[in-house]
Amino acid sequence: MKYSCSKKVRWFLAVAIFAGLVGADDGRANLLENGSFETGDFSGWEVFTTENGTVGQVGFPNIMEFDTNGNGKATNSARFQVGQHKFETAGDTRQGGGLYTHFTGKAGILEISVDVACAFSSNTKRRNLDGGLFELLLDGETLNRFHIGPIHKGTTKRGTLRASSPITAGVHQIRIRITRPFASMAAPFQYVDNVVVLQKPD
Repeated sequence: MKYSCSKKVRWFLAVAIFAGLVGADDGRANLLENGSFETGDFSGWEVFTTENGTVGQVGFPNIMEFDTNGNGKATNSARFQVGQHKFETAGDTRQGGGLYTHFTGKAGILEISVDVACAFSSNTKRRNLDGGLFELLLDGETLNRFHIGPIHKGTTKRGTLRASSPITAGVHQIRIRITRPFASMAAPFQYVDNVVVLQKPD
């Protein structure tokens, strides 16, 4: 009898957990193409640089497997090594680049999230003074930002850019911009993954 009750309890718990998981997934589709770089390349995306910026040395940006969101599983992520193309100490010193894409949405509210991370390794430096400033932009307007700041070698810093914003019906642009006030050579790596744009239900 004890075994029978225990078995029933386990069965009801399993059903409840499954129901909870199903309820958490409301079936909304990501409005972005290749939002998690699942194709292994930048299909659907365009790479850009700022006026005196670079997204890295030869071969950057690229797609690398990395645990960007910190869940213990490495997945395809966009990797950058941003900074100034030509080092300057005056004017707008924060330079770099990133990527953008377009999507079509209905009039209503968008829910946006982007996982970002920065990792630094070096044979000579104990730390880097700025791992990068990540910014989430919708149609040119900055909705959220995450600043890494100083980062010690052998460490990784992670964050998630989240935003909710009204839009009109039509085509819109999502842009992720990453900048630093230093040259890009020997800079930390910046990672972007899981760019999700959902239309809030009516």
